Amino acid sequence: MAPERPSGVTIISVISAILGALLVLVGLFVAFSAFITGTAGGGPSDLPLGAYLGLIAVVIFVLGGLTLLFSNGIYNLQPWAWALGVVVCGLNVIATLAFLAAGAEPITGLVGTAASALILVYLLLPGTRAIFRPGGGGA
Repeated sequence: MAPERPSGVTIISVISAILGALLVLVGLFVAFSAFITGTAGGGPSDLPLGAYLGLIAVVIFVLGGLTLLFSNGIYNLQPWAWALGVVVCGLNVIATLAFLAAGAEPITGLVGTAASALILVYLLLPGTRAIFRPGGGGA
């Protein structure tokens, strides 16, 4: 008999799926912007603006993909999903704060940071952690 998934885990899975999909879309948008920008601008160390945007696009896209992987894993109560979630949510918070410091849109950044931080707090609760320990209810 499959273990019952707590409603909090289901909610976190849905929020993570939405967040991951948005990150992938933003990553694609930034990659397209990098392609369009090309070498039209400059930044620190005289690297083209397109190169900076390309690097940012890769970071956002990878975080989005990992967030989607986490969403699937936590929904299916996979033991590896807990560790991935802690790492990905922590990286999402750090990356979003870095983008905010660099002048990114404040509202979007704060919503993403808040969602990742809340997911991280939920994952660190002892009851949630116990679900994902081997033999603790995970599949």
